[in-house]
Amino acid sequence: MIDHSIKPINARLATPITPYVRKIIAEENIVVVFWDGSATTLDGNRYDNNYAWHMVMEEGEITEVTAFLDTWKLTKLLE
Repeated sequence: MIDHSIKPINARLATPITPYVRKIIAEENIVVVFWDGSATTLDGNRYDNNYAWHMVMEEGEITEVTAFLDTWKLTKLLE
């Protein structure tokens, strides 16, 4: 999964995505994090996106993540 989703993004970035956490909501074993990310692309432009991650926790470990993001911005990065 990481090879399919994360590596193509990182291959177009000159810097890692820097997160800025806006809100964390937790209830029982569910944690939702709303965050903004920014990075510099290989051609020197900025890549900014907004994220919401829905995570399932078990014994202090993340066992499942569903990530929501602006796919239009991601598509532009990957073009």
